[in-house]
Amino acid sequence: MGSCCLLWDAVAVTICLLCVQTSASDSGSDPLLHIMIDDSGGIRVTCLSAGWYPEPQLLWTNSRGETLSPDSQEKDSSDRGLFNLSSSVVLTKSSDPVLSCTVRPSAPGLEKKTSISITGLFPQSPPEKAVLWVLLTVALLFSLLGAYLFRRFRKEHEEASKELEWRQFLKTASLSAAEVTLNEDTAYPYLILSKDRRSVTHWAIWQDVPQTTKRFSCLPGVLASKSFTSGKWYWDVEVGSWDSWAIGMAKESVERMGSFALQLDKVGRETEGMRDWAAPAPHSKMLLLLLSLALGAEPGAGALRLNSTEGCEIIHPPRDGGIRYRGLTPDQVQTVRFLPFNYEIEYVCRPDREIVGPKVRQCLRNGTWTDMSHPSRCLRMCPKIHLSLENGRAVPQAMERVPVEGTWVEYHCNSGFRLVGSSRSNCTKAGRWTSPKPICELRRSTASGSGLGPWVTLWLCWAVQVPGFWF
Repeated sequence: MGSCCLLWDAVAVTICLLCVQTSASDSGSDPLLHIMIDDSGGIRVTCLSAGWYPEPQLLWTNSRGETLSPDSQEKDSSDRGLFNLSSSVVLTKSSDPVLSCTVRPSAPGLEKKTSISITGLFPQSPPEKAVLWVLLTVALLFSLLGAYLFRRFRKEHEEASKELEWRQFLKTASLSAAEVTLNEDTAYPYLILSKDRRSVTHWAIWQDVPQTTKRFSCLPGVLASKSFTSGKWYWDVEVGSWDSWAIGMAKESVERMGSFALQLDKVGRETEGMRDWAAPAPHSKMLLLLLSLALGAEPGAGALRLNSTEGCEIIHPPRDGGIRYRGLTPDQVQTVRFLPFNYEIEYVCRPDREIVGPKVRQCLRNGTWTDMSHPSRCLRMCPKIHLSLENGRAVPQAMERVPVEGTWVEYHCNSGFRLVGSSRSNCTKAGRWTSPKPICELRRSTASGSGLGPWVTLWLCWAVQVPGFWF
């Protein structure tokens, strides 16, 4: 019995010990973080913790408390039934630099946590390699800059040499510079002259100009205004992108109406330099002739060969307005896309509106219109009667020439007058003022208005003179 009791006691003790061993929870080691460079270029962080029972949960979190998914995770148990944990995550440069590994037991108990910051731990390029790339980039930039400067210097040197050679030739030949302006009354209708009459553009549309005996009707040319009878003269002509202009001299009586044969041996091209044209008779009046070779002998024969992209592209008119084209009919405007250099357009508005901004634009040599950074708008006008105030001042605000929508007027009366009405009125989109026009009314004294002023004065004088009146 006793041994039996001892046996049962031993069994009981063994069973009790087993129960204690399986019901108690073992708190494992603090999480240990191991850092190494991953093959992908990131940083692999591994969390190790051992000696846990029952099986715990391992979590990865960032600085904001967000849970991260592990790249790998392993769990094994030892002979004693304790669990060992291993988990890894891979971080990149864009990841949160703060990382925490937390082991949380299944049974109630204290969780364990280890944190780390990986700022500055990512692999960097070798400094020698970075310096090499910088040096190569700088060397390439200097090479490109040197090539550009060399080409520019060579071009400027060639131009300067040609200019010097030309000036020496002029000095040796004892030639005088001629101030030349073109005669617009002689210009072929396909040619457009600038406002200063010092440049000409070949256009694709026949201009609506007076047809006189002075004007070339078939020959695409224009004569200068000044004639030469003697002496040696020269003139500089700058040819644009077209190389189809001829320069020559013509008698004042040159035939200008109808078709006729042109003696090209009497005409020099710009690329051939200066030529010596002798007058057919002494003291004959000779005029400079600029001839466009882009057209054929017949009127309009070469119009289709004209470079229609030379000039400025036609722009849209402002809202509630239009564009006035000089020398072009509405049908002609519909057929072209570009207008020639130096050509001017003028904005026009409906009768109840006024142009605000540039009213005239000119086509520049770079193919753009002037003042395109300042928009032109057609705005509705308000009555100008609000711009004056009798016995006062009407001060316009944000106004250029006339009152238009968006502007306003402030009113001030002269000294001795008071303003009756609003001190400000705005011009609306409907072309009306927000307030009626005020008036300046003369200020009046209260005493004189009541009629009691003299009686009060007399009563005060009597009160002062009567003895015993004041107590």
